[in-house]
Amino acid sequence: MIFSREVAVNNEDLDLFLKTLSRKRPSTIEDYRKKIRHFLNFIDYRLTPKNVILYANDRLEKCQNPSKYLNPAVKFLEFLQNLHGNDYTNMIWILKQAVGKVDKKKEKSTFAEKGSIYDIKLEDVHQHIVYILTTPMKHVPRLTAITAITLSSTTGLRPEELKRLETSDIDLKVDYFILPAEKSKTHTKRVITLHPQVKALLKKLMKRVESEALFPDGRIRYVWRRVRENGKQLLPLKAFRKFFAIHSARIGLDDVYRIAIAGHDTDELERLLKSLRLKVTEEFYRKFTPEEITKEYLNVWGKVSILPSLVIKKWRLEYEELRVEEGFV
Repeated sequence: MIFSREVAVNNEDLDLFLKTLSRKRPSTIEDYRKKIRHFLNFIDYRLTPKNVILYANDRLEKCQNPSKYLNPAVKFLEFLQNLHGNDYTNMIWILKQAVGKVDKKKEKSTFAEKGSIYDIKLEDVHQHIVYILTTPMKHVPRLTAITAITLSSTTGLRPEELKRLETSDIDLKVDYFILPAEKSKTHTKRVITLHPQVKALLKKLMKRVESEALFPDGRIRYVWRRVRENGKQLLPLKAFRKFFAIHSARIGLDDVYRIAIAGHDTDELERLLKSLRLKVTEEFYRKFTPEEITKEYLNVWGKVSILPSLVIKKWRLEYEELRVEEGFV
């Protein structure tokens, strides 16, 4: 390929590329669509090394994680190269160099750096909930966001798993629910334990939602925007999933239970379960019943007040398993 040659790209090329991703989740395919369309709009659907360099520099300057945009563009160019038989080596190299530049900046650390999402404390979770509580907005979006934060903080549910949850998935007569395999990132059914305070919030929320979806993306985005407009900033939902792992270690929840509930990669679970001769999450659940998992969880997490006292008093939450005056971890 001549370095200065310009190649026109069209939406049909994008549609053909997305068809190759048919085995991936619809949400993943849609994410690829958005990222690649952003790339194409930036370069005005004209592939040149100069345009690609400008795009790579733009992403490096403006994005906290540029690789989320650069990697889809790389895959798309590799697809086009095979599809049309053109040589896009130079432009692919440019994007990969940018990705490599990002990777070199990431310094691995064996400790949680202060102020990072790996250093979230219980008081930080409380402060974020207070930000939402003190921001003017309607009750249902506020309740939705606080419930999402506390559910993620106490179970490690991923943002995409939260957004797939429906009222029919949860039975509040027991202290856990089963996350269906099709709604889990790991494609495996999981026991999701319910902290008493979160269960009380879910009870309030399920009485007020008008659709099946408990945590629609639009409502979550609305709350985050309103809090930002009110002069505060909220961490992304994924940060509260990380808090679950951090705080579970602090309060002594066994790693085996924590990983099984949060649905971490099965290779991590396999390393922990070698002594039990169990290899995958499904086999863990064959050995331990949902009731046993929930009992172990509540013995540890049941002593934690995930809600600040302001919420408990304002909404007059009632739950038998946990009392504000008892003291918490």
